[in-house]
Amino acid sequence: MPRYALFRDTLLLLALVALMVDQSTYLRVLLRATFEGVEFQWGYTAGVSAAGDAAIADGTGLFGHLDLPLTHAVILGWLIVAGCRRPDRYFCVLLFIWTSIAFGLALWSGLTFGQELRVSKETLGLRDVPAIWFSLPPSALAWIASGALLARGLLRRTPVYSINWTGLNSALTLLGLMCLAASYVLLNFGQQHDAFDKAGVAMLYVGFSCVFLGVSPWESRIDPSPR
Repeated sequence: MPRYALFRDTLLLLALVALMVDQSTYLRVLLRATFEGVEFQWGYTAGVSAAGDAAIADGTGLFGHLDLPLTHAVILGWLIVAGCRRPDRYFCVLLFIWTSIAFGLALWSGLTFGQELRVSKETLGLRDVPAIWFSLPPSALAWIASGALLARGLLRRTPVYSINWTGLNSALTLLGLMCLAASYVLLNFGQQHDAFDKAGVAMLYVGFSCVFLGVSPWESRIDPSPR
Protein backbone atom coordinates (compact mmCIF):
# COMPACT_ATOMS: atom_id res chain seq x y z
CA MET A 1 0.00 0.00 0.00
CA PRO A 2 1.24 3.54 -0.72
CA ARG A 3 2.35 5.57 2.28
CA TYR A 4 1.68 9.28 2.79
CA ALA A 5 5.15 10.81 2.59
CA LEU A 6 4.34 14.00 4.51
CA PHE A 7 3.97 11.91 7.66
CA ARG A 8 7.78 11.85 7.58
CA ASP A 9 7.80 15.60 8.17
CA THR A 10 5.20 16.50 10.79
CA LEU A 11 6.26 20.15 10.96
CA LEU A 12 5.87 20.67 7.21
CA LEU A 13 2.47 18.94 7.26
CA LEU A 14 1.36 21.12 10.19
CA ALA A 15 2.48 24.29 8.38
CA LEU A 16 0.58 23.35 5.21
CA VAL A 17 -2.59 22.35 7.06
CA ALA A 18 -2.45 25.54 9.15
CA LEU A 19 -2.06 27.58 5.97
CA MET A 20 -5.11 25.88 4.45
CA VAL A 21 -7.20 26.42 7.58
CA ASP A 22 -6.20 30.08 7.68
CA GLN A 23 -6.65 31.00 4.02
CA SER A 24 -8.95 28.45 2.40
CA THR A 25 -11.70 31.06 2.76
CA TYR A 26 -10.34 32.77 -0.36
CA LEU A 27 -10.56 29.55 -2.40
CA ARG A 28 -14.07 28.95 -1.08
CA VAL A 29 -15.24 32.47 -1.90
CA LEU A 30 -13.67 32.44 -5.35
CA LEU A 31 -15.29 29.12 -6.26
CA ARG A 32 -18.66 30.06 -4.77
CA ALA A 33 -18.59 33.37 -6.64
CA THR A 34 -17.88 31.43 -9.84
CA PHE A 35 -20.46 28.71 -9.18
CA GLU A 36 -23.33 30.85 -7.87
CA GLY A 37 -22.84 34.17 -9.64
CA VAL A 38 -24.60 37.25 -8.27
CA GLU A 39 -26.62 35.14 -5.82
CA PHE A 40 -23.49 34.93 -3.66
CA GLN A 41 -22.31 37.96 -1.70
CA TRP A 42 -18.93 38.19 0.02
CA GLY A 43 -16.73 40.69 1.82
CA TYR A 44 -13.36 41.09 3.58
CA THR A 45 -11.74 43.74 5.75
CA ALA A 46 -9.15 45.52 3.62
CA GLY A 47 -7.78 48.36 5.73
CA VAL A 48 -9.03 51.70 7.01
CA SER A 49 -11.18 54.21 5.17
CA ALA A 50 -10.52 57.96 5.09
CA ALA A 51 -13.11 58.35 7.84
CA GLY A 52 -11.23 55.92 10.10
CA ASP A 53 -13.70 53.09 9.70
CA ALA A 54 -12.91 49.59 8.47
CA ALA A 55 -12.62 49.53 4.68
CA ILE A 56 -14.42 46.55 3.18
CA ALA A 57 -13.54 44.78 -0.06
CA ASP A 58 -16.74 43.11 -1.17
CA GLY A 59 -18.72 41.97 -4.18
CA THR A 60 -21.48 39.82 -5.59
CA GLY A 61 -20.39 36.84 -7.61
CA LEU A 62 -17.41 37.77 -9.80
CA PHE A 63 -18.21 41.47 -9.58
CA GLY A 64 -16.64 43.83 -7.07
CA HIS A 65 -13.19 43.77 -5.50
CA LEU A 66 -12.42 40.34 -6.95
CA ASP A 67 -8.68 41.03 -7.05
CA LEU A 68 -8.41 40.41 -3.29
CA PRO A 69 -9.75 36.82 -3.10
CA LEU A 70 -8.26 36.00 -6.50
CA THR A 71 -4.74 37.08 -5.50
CA HIS A 72 -4.92 35.25 -2.18
CA ALA A 73 -6.31 32.09 -3.82
CA VAL A 74 -3.54 32.01 -6.45
CA ILE A 75 -0.79 32.51 -3.88
CA LEU A 76 -2.33 29.92 -1.56
CA GLY A 77 -2.58 27.39 -4.38
CA TRP A 78 1.05 27.97 -5.38
CA LEU A 79 2.30 27.62 -1.79
CA ILE A 80 0.37 24.39 -1.25
CA VAL A 81 1.67 22.81 -4.45
CA ALA A 82 5.24 24.01 -3.82
CA GLY A 83 5.13 22.77 -0.23
CA CYS A 84 3.86 19.35 -1.25
CA ARG A 85 6.09 18.86 -4.29
CA ARG A 86 9.35 20.69 -3.43
CA PRO A 87 9.56 22.16 0.08
CA ASP A 88 13.03 23.70 -0.22
CA ARG A 89 14.45 26.74 1.61
CA TYR A 90 13.04 29.18 -0.92
CA PHE A 91 9.57 27.83 -0.24
CA CYS A 92 10.10 28.13 3.52
CA VAL A 93 11.17 31.77 3.20
CA LEU A 94 8.21 32.67 0.97
CA LEU A 95 5.78 30.80 3.22
CA PHE A 96 7.03 32.68 6.28
CA ILE A 97 6.81 36.04 4.49
CA TRP A 98 3.24 35.36 3.37
CA THR A 99 2.02 34.10 6.76
CA SER A 100 3.76 37.04 8.46
CA ILE A 101 1.79 39.45 6.27
CA ALA A 102 -1.48 37.63 7.00
CA PHE A 103 -0.81 37.44 10.75
CA GLY A 104 0.32 41.08 10.88
CA LEU A 105 -2.85 42.25 9.16
CA ALA A 106 -5.06 40.09 11.40
CA LEU A 107 -3.30 41.35 14.52
CA TRP A 108 -3.46 44.98 13.39
CA SER A 109 -7.14 44.65 12.53
CA GLY A 110 -7.89 43.08 15.90
CA LEU A 111 -6.02 45.75 17.84
CA THR A 112 -7.53 48.56 15.76
CA PHE A 113 -11.18 47.52 15.70
CA GLY A 114 -11.44 44.86 18.42
CA GLN A 115 -15.02 43.76 19.05
CA GLU A 116 -16.39 46.47 16.73
CA LEU A 117 -15.61 44.56 13.54
CA ARG A 118 -18.07 41.69 13.23
CA VAL A 119 -18.84 39.14 10.55
CA SER A 120 -21.62 36.70 9.71
CA LYS A 121 -21.20 33.13 8.46
CA GLU A 122 -24.83 32.57 7.58
CA THR A 123 -24.28 29.20 5.91
CA LEU A 124 -22.91 28.00 9.27
CA GLY A 125 -25.68 29.73 11.20
CA LEU A 126 -23.33 32.31 12.74
CA ARG A 127 -24.34 35.97 12.77
CA ASP A 128 -22.69 39.11 14.10
CA VAL A 129 -19.60 37.33 15.48
CA PRO A 130 -16.40 39.27 16.29
CA ALA A 131 -14.16 38.99 13.23
CA ILE A 132 -11.06 38.50 15.36
CA TRP A 133 -12.32 35.07 16.41
CA PHE A 134 -12.05 33.89 12.81
CA SER A 135 -8.94 35.75 11.68
CA LEU A 136 -6.40 35.83 14.50
CA PRO A 137 -6.11 32.23 15.87
CA PRO A 138 -5.63 30.45 12.51
CA SER A 139 -3.26 33.10 11.14
CA ALA A 140 -1.23 32.98 14.37
CA LEU A 141 -0.94 29.18 14.12
CA ALA A 142 0.11 29.37 10.46
CA TRP A 143 2.71 32.03 11.28
CA ILE A 144 4.18 30.05 14.20
CA ALA A 145 4.34 26.83 12.17
CA SER A 146 5.94 28.51 9.16
CA GLY A 147 8.42 30.30 11.44
CA ALA A 148 9.42 27.00 13.04
CA LEU A 149 9.78 25.43 9.59
CA LEU A 150 12.04 28.27 8.43
CA ALA A 151 14.12 28.16 11.62
CA ARG A 152 14.64 24.43 11.23
CA GLY A 153 15.78 24.90 7.64
CA LEU A 154 18.28 27.57 8.67
CA LEU A 155 19.66 25.56 11.57
CA ARG A 156 20.08 22.28 9.73
CA ARG A 157 19.90 21.12 6.17
CA THR A 158 16.77 19.14 5.46
CA PRO A 159 17.01 16.93 2.37
CA VAL A 160 14.56 17.69 -0.43
CA TYR A 161 13.22 14.31 -1.43
CA SER A 162 12.53 13.28 -5.01
CA ILE A 163 8.80 13.11 -5.71
CA ASN A 164 7.20 11.11 -8.49
CA TRP A 165 3.66 11.62 -9.71
CA THR A 166 1.81 8.33 -9.28
CA GLY A 167 -1.52 6.92 -10.31
CA LEU A 168 -2.79 7.58 -6.78
CA ASN A 169 -1.96 11.28 -7.20
CA SER A 170 -4.01 11.37 -10.38
CA ALA A 171 -6.92 9.47 -8.82
CA LEU A 172 -7.10 11.70 -5.74
CA THR A 173 -6.85 14.89 -7.78
CA LEU A 174 -9.59 13.67 -10.13
CA LEU A 175 -11.75 12.75 -7.13
CA GLY A 176 -11.24 16.25 -5.74
CA LEU A 177 -12.32 17.83 -9.01
CA MET A 178 -15.41 15.60 -9.07
CA CYS A 179 -16.26 16.75 -5.54
CA LEU A 180 -15.96 20.37 -6.67
CA ALA A 181 -18.31 19.58 -9.57
CA ALA A 182 -20.76 18.03 -7.10
CA SER A 183 -20.47 21.16 -4.99
CA TYR A 184 -21.48 23.24 -7.99
CA VAL A 185 -24.67 21.19 -8.33
CA LEU A 186 -25.51 21.35 -4.61
CA LEU A 187 -24.86 25.09 -4.30
CA ASN A 188 -27.19 25.80 -7.20
CA PHE A 189 -29.90 23.29 -6.34
CA GLY A 190 -31.58 24.92 -3.35
CA GLN A 191 -31.77 28.33 -1.73
CA GLN A 192 -29.05 30.34 -0.02
CA HIS A 193 -28.20 28.99 3.47
CA ASP A 194 -30.44 25.91 3.22
CA ALA A 195 -29.39 22.27 3.61
CA PHE A 196 -28.17 22.04 0.01
CA ASP A 197 -26.07 25.15 0.54
CA LYS A 198 -24.43 23.65 3.63
CA ALA A 199 -23.84 20.36 1.80
CA GLY A 200 -22.29 22.26 -1.11
CA VAL A 201 -19.85 24.04 1.20
CA ALA A 202 -18.98 20.75 2.90
CA MET A 203 -18.37 19.19 -0.51
CA LEU A 204 -16.07 22.10 -1.38
CA TYR A 205 -13.87 21.23 1.57
CA VAL A 206 -13.94 17.54 0.73
CA GLY A 207 -12.75 18.53 -2.74
CA PHE A 208 -10.01 20.77 -1.31
CA SER A 209 -8.83 17.91 0.91
CA CYS A 210 -8.74 15.42 -1.97
CA VAL A 211 -6.80 17.82 -4.19
CA PHE A 212 -4.38 18.48 -1.32
CA LEU A 213 -3.81 14.74 -0.96
CA GLY A 214 -3.57 14.48 -4.74
CA VAL A 215 -0.64 16.89 -5.01
CA SER A 216 1.00 15.44 -1.88
CA PRO A 217 3.88 12.97 -2.17
CA TRP A 218 3.12 9.27 -1.82
CA GLU A 219 5.67 6.50 -1.35
CA SER A 220 5.39 2.87 -2.34
CA ARG A 221 5.72 0.62 0.66
CA ILE A 222 8.20 -2.09 -0.32
CA ASP A 223 7.83 -5.34 1.55
CA PRO A 224 11.08 -7.22 2.09
CA SER A 225 11.45 -10.40 0.06
CA PRO A 226 11.45 -13.62 2.08
CA ARG A 227 14.87 -15.15 2.49
